[in-house]
Amino acid sequence: MLLKRTIKLFAAAAFAIACATPALGQKGESGFSGGWSKAFQKMDATLKRRKPAEVYLHGTKIDVRVSSAEAKGRAHAPQLASMLESEMIKNDRRLSLDSRHPETIISVQITHVNSGMKWEQRTTEEYKKTGERTQLNPKNGKYEKKDVIEKVPVTRRYQIVNATFNVSYTVTEVRNQRSLVADNIPLSVNRDYLEGSGAASPSDLEQELMREVIQKITAQTTPSFEHVKVLLPLGDLKNQSRLGEAGLWSQMLTAFSNLEPLKDQKNDSYRYYGIGVAREAMAYEAEDLRTAHDLLEKALIDYKMALEMNPGEKYFLGPQKRIDMGLQQYRKILNQLTDYAKAKGLPVPGGQSPQGFKSGVPSSQTATTTATTTATTATTATPKSGGNSAAISNQDIIKAAKDNLSEANLIATINDAPAVNFDLSLPAQTELLANGVSNTIIAKMRERQAALKRVPGPGRKRPLKKSTP
Repeated sequence: MLLKRTIKLFAAAAFAIACATPALGQKGESGFSGGWSKAFQKMDATLKRRKPAEVYLHGTKIDVRVSSAEAKGRAHAPQLASMLESEMIKNDRRLSLDSRHPETIISVQITHVNSGMKWEQRTTEEYKKTGERTQLNPKNGKYEKKDVIEKVPVTRRYQIVNATFNVSYTVTEVRNQRSLVADNIPLSVNRDYLEGSGAASPSDLEQELMREVIQKITAQTTPSFEHVKVLLPLGDLKNQSRLGEAGLWSQMLTAFSNLEPLKDQKNDSYRYYGIGVAREAMAYEAEDLRTAHDLLEKALIDYKMALEMNPGEKYFLGPQKRIDMGLQQYRKILNQLTDYAKAKGLPVPGGQSPQGFKSGVPSSQTATTTATTTATTATTATPKSGGNSAAISNQDIIKAAKDNLSEANLIATINDAPAVNFDLSLPAQTELLANGVSNTIIAKMRERQAALKRVPGPGRKRPLKKSTP
């Protein structure tokens, strides 16, 4: 009898475990969970998406001016100015400091800084043991002692630390005295610490709020990054997802794409989702805006396919909204670059050979790619006899270098110019170097000029190659 009862209990327990095992993560299945033996385990990765500045600064020579009417504010002013300058230049490599001849002035007024600390007692009710009572246990017929648990008032000490840091700021374009941004940033924080354990000092909180002020101003005036957390598929797709967890998105895309479609449509939806995640991550890492845009659109298709195959998966809903936001941000970035290029007389990005950019400036890698793709059309133009007003000269290059145009942008400009008329004699090269033109740019000038000489003019025939005897 006892043996039969034991067998029944064992069978019931086994059945309960089998029923409690979630489908995701088992052999032959896919999903976001790690299986019953690792309950609620998930694999995720963090993507970095470029976020455009609210206001794109056309004047790249900046001067940061911080002042305050309060003594405490004046004490913070030099540090705030230094940190804000560093953060803006780090986020947007076009920018440089020039207090004598600024093109953009960032004026910050510290209107109020204050902090303090105090102690206070607080009384709350908590359940605690207040005594014991004797109680009969009906199972064994014996009297036993039981704890008496009641809600009682408890008084504890708390250390309260608070801080306030308020500023107003304006961003002004010097050339036309146009105000680009004018805003107030009122910040305050109030924290309590039980018995003072781990308490921050008032000055620590002031520093924390000052960093937050800097973050808010730079978010308005420079490109930045925002972090996006995504889940990765597990189960039979776990090995492919590990590539994404390590940031190897191109390899992850190849691994998922090379997989045979899974037999079960619901499981195969996670394969499509994985492809979408890989493409989205690659878009955010792309230097070239056109490449980023195309990858995001392809990722959106993959996510929609995953949702159609498995409409019950709640995690398939978020990516589509995320992609839509990403596309909006990248279009805004492209519009900002286009406006900047027009204002500076540079090649407009977004055409057949768009300029890529990272942290707000074209990258040298993308500029080189652009130069390669436009080399054929660029070298077909020849300067007219007697000079050409449209041809780029040494003085144009010197002026661009003095205006702090990036090396990558100069290279792209040289390649995209309809004609060039460079003087590359030894004295001219010495003058170029003395005016801040790098050897890399001079080499590109020589390469472009030489390419023009190789192109036959009207009525000229290319020489026939001699046959090898």
